[in-house]
Amino acid sequence: RDKLVTGVQTCALPICRESHPGTAARDPEHRAAGAPNARHRRLDARRGLVSRVDRSRLPVPTRGRAFSLPSIERSTLPNGLRLWTVPHDAIPVVSLMLLIRRGAAADPPGQEGLAALTADMLDEGSGDRSAIGFHEDLARIGAHLDLDVGADYTLVTVTALSRVLDRAAWLLGDAVARPSLRDDDVARVRQLRLHRLRQLRDVPRSE
Repeated sequence: RDKLVTGVQTCALPICRESHPGTAARDPEHRAAGAPNARHRRLDARRGLVSRVDRSRLPVPTRGRAFSLPSIERSTLPNGLRLWTVPHDAIPVVSLMLLIRRGAAADPPGQEGLAALTADMLDEGSGDRSAIGFHEDLARIGAHLDLDVGADYTLVTVTALSRVLDRAAWLLGDAVARPSLRDDDVARVRQLRLHRLRQLRDVPRSE
């Protein structure tokens, strides 16, 4: 039953008999409610819900829904760049993904990590813009730049609203075609990667 606690402020606190150990052994009603189905039905009744789900059994798999992949429109730009487009009009967002068919496997002997370091430098400024200026230009249009390097690929992705597509595409192209590659930025990014490698080396491995 509910008990009323009075004081400076008045509130009603429900006291549930399930919270008291030993009650289940004395109360037949509580023992019956201990079954999963009865307990869930009681909770659903308190919430004003009607449940027809038998929670004592695993759900039976249903027939899979039909799914079709969106069509890919293929074209070639005047500069020879191959363009694959997947239309998706549900939300006004566009993702531009530039795939470069070179990755970590193409690192020269003795210069392992060169592809990853080069990719990290793409958002450290382009043209006459510094790293801060480049990221401010991205933030001004609400765009996000992502870099990923694999064994045989480098992927540069920019995501933005469709209404600023032209500006986002320009920033992506400028970052790839005109990276600043300033000596002080290269030294700083290289040092960050070395710190990261040391951290990975010190992480204990599970056997």
